[in-house]
Amino acid sequence: MASIAKINALARQLHGNDGAATAFTLSSLRAHVDEVEGLLKDGDPHWKAEAMDIMIHALTLLERGGVNQRQLDGLMARRLARFEAKILAANSNHKDGE
Repeated sequence: MASIAKINALARQLHGNDGAATAFTLSSLRAHVDEVEGLLKDGDPHWKAEAMDIMIHALTLLERGGVNQRQLDGLMARRLARFEAKILAANSNHKDGE
């Protein structure tokens, strides 16, 4: 079964080192964001598969940077809370400005 660690090992093998693998990952992320935008605009449900590719790219970067599963869980919880707080603040500011 594929794993993020295995994908990173294969990427290192293909690209020669982590730096080159990361450069490819970042380039591919940019392309996938544009692709998802176009698919959403067209109403094409394939956007979901491409969005998952974005998540996989992000996970490969995190794993390559030494983030383990426990750290990933904690980071996800903190970032979700941050998103929620920012949206709540924006909603509050928006209502105050009406």
